[in-house]
Amino acid sequence: MTDKRKNGNLKDVILSFITLSGGTGDAVKKKRTKVDALIDQLINSAVVGGIAGISTYVTAGVDASVKSALLAGGLAFLIKLKEYRKIE
Repeated sequence: MTDKRKNGNLKDVILSFITLSGGTGDAVKKKRTKVDALIDQLINSAVVGGIAGISTYVTAGVDASVKSALLAGGLAFLIKLKEYRKIE
C-alpha cells in the first residue's frame, strides 16, 4: 500500500469525524446517504440514552439506569426516524 493511499484513507476518516461533529469541512458538502443518516440517528440515540442512564443512576441505582437508558435511546431513535421519514 502506498503512502498516498494511506493518507487518502486517513483523510476520509478525519472528514467523516468532522461531518459527525457538525463541522464545516468538505465532508459536510457531500450528499448524505441513508447509511450516514442511520449512523447519525444511532449516535444521537446513544447520547440521549447515556444522558438518561447517568441521570437515573444517580437517583435510582443500576437497575433503573439500564432500563431508562435503553428506553430513552429507543425513543430517541424512533423520534429521529419519524423526522427523517417526515411522518406527521
